[in-house]
Parts: sequence; structure tokens; C-alpha cells
Amino acid sequence: MNFRLPLLPLVEKRGLIIAGGFALAAAVLTMVWLNQTQARLKEEARAKLESAQENTVSVVFAKTDIHPGRLISEEMLYTRLVDKNNLPPEAVTSIARVIDRISKALISKDTLISTDILVWPTTRETTLAMKTPIGKRAMTISVDNISALLGMIKPGDYVDVIGLVPLPVEVDGKQSAQAATVPLFQNVLILAVGSQLGMAA
Repeated sequence: MNFRLPLLPLVEKRGLIIAGGFALAAAVLTMVWLNQTQARLKEEARAKLESAQENTVSVVFAKTDIHPGRLISEEMLYTRLVDKNNLPPEAVTSIARVIDRISKALISKDTLISTDILVWPTTRETTLAMKTPIGKRAMTISVDNISALLGMIKPGDYVDVIGLVPLPVEVDGKQSAQAATVPLFQNVLILAVGSQLGMAA
């Protein structure tokens, strides 16, 4: 037996076509609305960012404690955006203006760097404490003109420190002392000779 499916009336076909057209139009309009909304949100975000950038400035802060008299390097610093209205006039806004300078006072970690406490090394008061490297201790050694090579040793030179140590020896059955040369320290930095301080620390 042959069965034939009933054909939809012409009116129903037109209804389906019209409904499909409305659905397609709705999808297109929705896509257009979403694109316009996304573009508007991006524009608002860009405007807010530009407004924030106009009202803020990059300022230099201390990444670690910076002790007075120590040469400041880039590793000791970082920058952060700060509101211009809350910024003191002496605040440093460029890391390049701080590198290779020294501070006249202690700068604590996360503290804003200001120009009024920075000086160049050539303008500072040179002291032995300022010249002693961090983590090191200065030690005084008494020398004469001969051991100081008649004044040829200068601050900034490196020397080896050799000591004469009396060692007990037995001579003809008797105990006596004989001087022995013993290297004590090698490659030691000379910070000062008398009252003369060098520039290198």
C-alpha cells in the first residue's frame, strides 16, 4: 500500500516563512545591539583610563631600606602610580634621577623617594662609616713607612696581610721561639691610610 503524507496548506507555509524571517531579523538585531554595547563599554573604559592617567603620575619608592651614605642602585627602587593631588612637590618621578646618588637619611622600605634628601657622592661628607661596604667591618692595622711601601699604598688598593707569628722550636735542647711568616688575609680593600680617605668604597 502506498501512503502519502498530507501536504501543508499554502497558508501554513507562508506562516512558517514569515516566522523564520522574524527570527532571523531578531537574531541580526540582537547581534548588532551586542556589538554596539561592547563598543560603548570599551569606549567608556578607555575614557576612564585616560582620565586616571591624567590625574596620576609614576613615583619612585624604596624597595628595601636605604641607609644614609649608601650608593643607590636600580635594584633598590620601584615605581607606583600616585594621585597628583596627594603628591608632594619634592617627590621623585624618575628612577634615573635616583640611581648613583646617596641619601642623607635613612629611607625605609616602601617610602616615597624625595629630592631633598638626595645628594651626589662628591658632595657628601666622606667618612669611614660611609665607605665601609654593607656586611663588612673596618679594622685598623698599624704600619710604618717600610711596611706601607713608603707611602705608595693608597685608599682603594687591595693588599694581602701577612703576619709574623712566633713558633716554638727546640734548639740544643732548649725551647725558643722562631718567627714564621703566615698569610692572614688576602685581597683586602684599603679604605683609608691615616686620615686620607679614597673615593672608592
